[in-house]
Amino acid sequence: MANKQIIEYVKAKYDYIPQSCWIADVKEQMGFNVPCAHNRKDKNTRKCPCPKDKIEDIKEAIMQDVKSKTQSSAVSETSGEHRKLCHGGTNLAETVPWFGKRNGSGKRS
Repeated sequence: MANKQIIEYVKAKYDYIPQSCWIADVKEQMGFNVPCAHNRKDKNTRKCPCPKDKIEDIKEAIMQDVKSKTQSSAVSETSGEHRKLCHGGTNLAETVPWFGKRNGSGKRS
């Protein structure tokens, strides 16, 4: 869940650029593990917490990012199903002697 995608989403939908400290604050409120910034003076308080009117926008962007990552992992699981159906579940490296073998230079032997 990179801040860049969250910033792009909020900018496109709500026409403002959220500060990274706001995103960190909202992620922390949502229960995500957020590392402490190296330049943070007090570990227990935030100098720039997210403004109350921006919290829901940023939460929506975070959830959208989580949802898109969940869908992309479902696609990779589906491709595994495709491999089972179309290739009989076989491992090509086991059935084709040259498949996947490379010599020391990184080229197939």
